[in-house]
Amino acid sequence: MKTYRFLKLFFISSLSFILMAGSCSNDDDTITPEVEPFTPVTINLDGLGIDVDDTSFTTQGFDFTTYRAVSTDAYTNNGIILAYPQDGNPSTMELDLSGVNGISKITIPLFNNCGDGCTVIQALNNNEAIQIIDNNDELPIGATQAIINLSSNQTITSLKMESFETTFYSITLE
Repeated sequence: MKTYRFLKLFFISSLSFILMAGSCSNDDDTITPEVEPFTPVTINLDGLGIDVDDTSFTTQGFDFTTYRAVSTDAYTNNGIILAYPQDGNPSTMELDLSGVNGISKITIPLFNNCGDGCTVIQALNNNEAIQIIDNNDELPIGATQAIINLSSNQTITSLKMESFETTFYSITLE
């Protein structure tokens, strides 16, 4: 009879231990794919041969569209000039970033030859402005850099620049 009780107690204890061990979470069984960090890149806007006509172009694997923008020839290396407004509309250049993830900062060296509010830079998510740079505190007249810092939860699908007279030299994505 004692053997029976011992085996019964042993069986119940063993079963309890097995059930407790099985209910414990083991995170090692879950494989989470590693997200590749964004690799910084500087998109050079020199010598691209953009004419004042509306156009689309690709450089360094990035797609752009422009409205009344001009780039100087390949020999002068002076960026893209947004200085040809028509019917009260500024010249524009838009960079498609819909296929890019993990951008935390955008730096744009430029020469602003306009007054207050004449040059506008927008970080957009599906045509909704996330951040806007548009005044002399952020874009003083002359050589300067526009800097957009994004938080980790912000998604950006495009970067739009518009002006009545500004030259953009490059765009650094970090």
